[in-house]
Amino acid sequence: MGIFGDIFSDKDKYFIDTEIHLIDKSVEIIYKNFKSAVLKNTHTTKFKDDSWGRTETITKLFGSKKKWFQLSFGKYYSKDKKNWVPVHRKRTWFGINTEDANFEIRINTNDDAFKKENEILSGINISVNSSEFPQFQETIQTKYFNNRLTKEVEKRFINILFPKIIKLIKKKIK
Repeated sequence: MGIFGDIFSDKDKYFIDTEIHLIDKSVEIIYKNFKSAVLKNTHTTKFKDDSWGRTETITKLFGSKKKWFQLSFGKYYSKDKKNWVPVHRKRTWFGINTEDANFEIRINTNDDAFKKENEILSGINISVNSSEFPQFQETIQTKYFNNRLTKEVEKRFINILFPKIIKLIKKKIK
């Protein structure tokens, strides 16, 4: 069995409930850390046959004391193994390679083993934009079991990635 459990349907190439819950939790974390933050806008876009491999994006725009910052969450999904390429040989990064762009995720395995064991490559890209600092961007490989994100992925998202984002925002937006 691959990293996606026994069942992974095409409808799951869009954000699933557990991923939406993590995005909502990120808003709670923003409010907890930035008392003056106000959610100004939320925008969701679904893509069909996007050349970058994106299937959906959710963007949250916050205002805080005359400054703004934006969190964007992009879901990437590919069944097309010919586009799965190692991005950096010395590091264990893997990606979706298309004509227009590359999408990279870190995977701790070799190319052949990953392609053999898995039918789908997917991940969530989180980016933070603001006029106060350069764009921050990181991608987490998504792993599923029984149509839910694994606890490991949820913990990495909340306990590792989000503290990095909060630290960056605190440093630049007070």
